[in-house]
Amino acid sequence: MNNLVKCILLFFILFSLTLNARNLKIAITSDMAPYSFVNSNNELSGFLVDYWLLWSKKTGHKVDFVISSWNESLVNIENNKCDIHSGLFKSPNRKERIKYLNKIYNSNSNLYIINDENINNIDALYSDSQNKAGTYLRSSINNHFWYGGLSTLNYQASDEI
Repeated sequence: MNNLVKCILLFFILFSLTLNARNLKIAITSDMAPYSFVNSNNELSGFLVDYWLLWSKKTGHKVDFVISSWNESLVNIENNKCDIHSGLFKSPNRKERIKYLNKIYNSNSNLYIINDENINNIDALYSDSQNKAGTYLRSSINNHFWYGGLSTLNYQASDEI
């Protein structure tokens, strides 16, 4: 009986070492500055990259970034091709398909408007159907503008806005 317990304990120890030896696959995009992007040296950069590299260093768990488009990064999570997403805003649609854990970073969005005396609050912005908002095509903020009926002009890259 004593040898059986030792064998079972050894099995669980070896099994846990095998799990810890596997690199964590992180879904990440290359065009979401400042979160994650490819810099001028053609290297993955951004504060989410820095966060996960620091996490890796502190925990001893190695990470592999799986770089893809925004939509592919979500599909990689849904199809278990990646273990986690580098950083993701909550949305009702995604919440049905993706399990969220505690947030790692608080992010705020801001709305900047042309200095116009007729627009002095958010309701005034939405009241004129001629008003439009320029947004990054894959920005989560796009989900919020339609709420009040504000049209958006979507741009492929943040430097085009």
